[in-house]
Amino acid sequence: MKGMFIKDLRLLRGQKQFFLIACVFAAIFLFGSNQYYFGITYLIIMFAMFTLSTISYDEYDNGFPFLFTLPISRKGYVREKYAYCLVTSGIAWGVFTLLTVMMKVIKGQVAEIQPLILTSVGALAAGVLMISLMIPLQLKFGSEKRQIVMIVCFAGLFFLSYCGAKVLNKFGATRFAAKFGNVTMSGIVTAGVIIAIVMTVISYLVAVYIMNKKEL
Repeated sequence: MKGMFIKDLRLLRGQKQFFLIACVFAAIFLFGSNQYYFGITYLIIMFAMFTLSTISYDEYDNGFPFLFTLPISRKGYVREKYAYCLVTSGIAWGVFTLLTVMMKVIKGQVAEIQPLILTSVGALAAGVLMISLMIPLQLKFGSEKRQIVMIVCFAGLFFLSYCGAKVLNKFGATRFAAKFGNVTMSGIVTAGVIIAIVMTVISYLVAVYIMNKKEL
C-alpha cells in the first residue's frame, strides 16, 4: 500500500498545472465571490477526480495484470485509493478552510467563523459522498461509462427529490416544518457527517467486491 501511495503522489506531482488552475478557481470562489463552500467542494471534487484518473492510469494498456504481479492484493489496492483520495482531499480542505478563517479574522468578521467551519465541514461531507459514489463506478464501468451512469444517477436523484417535494407539499409540509423547523445547523452538519461516514464504509465494501470480481 505504501508503494502505491508513493506512486500516486508522484503522479500528482506531475500534474502541477492542473492543480494550479484548480487552486486559482478555488481562490476566485473565496476572494472574488466569498462563496467559500463552493471553493471547498470544488477542490475536494478535483482531488477525487485525480484519484479516478490514477485508476484509469493503472488500467491503461492492460496494466492491471502487471500491477497485481507485485505484492499487493485487490483489497489493498482499493484501500489505498480510498486512503489516497481522503488524505489529499482532506489536506486541501484543511488548507482552504484555514485560509478562509484567517481571511475572516483579518476582516474582523470573527462572529462568522463558527458558521463558516460548520459549512466547511458540511462541504467536506458532500465531497466525501461524491467520492463514495465515484470510486465504485470507476472500478465497475471505467471512465466513459462511469460518466453516463453518474448522469443517470443524478437525474434519478433529482427526479426522486422533485417527486418527494411535491408529495410533501401536498400532504404534510406543515407538519414536517413544525417537527423539524427547530433543527440547528450543527445538527444538520452532524447528520451529514454521519451519513458520509456510513456511505464511505458501504462504498468501500462495494468497491472491494467489484475489484474481487473484476476480470484482469
